[in-house]
Amino acid sequence: MTKIRYISKNAHDQNIGFDEKEIVSLKSLVNVNLPQLYIEFLKIAGKKSNALETEFKSIKSLLNLQNEFRLEIKKSKFIDDSTNLWCLFKSNSNEYYFFDLKKKNPIVYSFRKIDVPIDNGWNTKFGPIDKKTNFIEFINRETDKKFGITIGEKIKNYTLLILTLPFLIPFLIYLKFKTIK
Repeated sequence: MTKIRYISKNAHDQNIGFDEKEIVSLKSLVNVNLPQLYIEFLKIAGKKSNALETEFKSIKSLLNLQNEFRLEIKKSKFIDDSTNLWCLFKSNSNEYYFFDLKKKNPIVYSFRKIDVPIDNGWNTKFGPIDKKTNFIEFINRETDKKFGITIGEKIKNYTLLILTLPFLIPFLIYLKFKTIK
């Protein structure tokens, strides 16, 4: 199973997690089952995540975000029941990232307060919900965007390229001759 990739390049850009006491307090206040993956995320980078560029001063500020998110969802009328949804973070004034609490490795979605055209604007239907990817892949992708891919990933990519070149070059030569005829 893939693990969440956490990186801290320097002392000014550290991940900061909630302590055990704060997480127990959160669980007692929300009256929902938080996925274990999310709890682990909270412990490592819940207060401040350098990849997601989020910062919560306290559990109260995290709960305030949940209330704000649910209010926006309710106003949008795109989702009838938001009780099983949890807002991971708010990236800017118009976009919330959230997931379904019922899943172990939940899918992360984004919600915008503005209407976004579907099908490049050719379709008359508008919708603010966008499916991203599962929780682990989402965090890792955001980490990769900020810090780049790992050395192991680079080695794997180069190895794959080297292994496919002996097959790719003759195939490209074949295609070139076929188009000349």
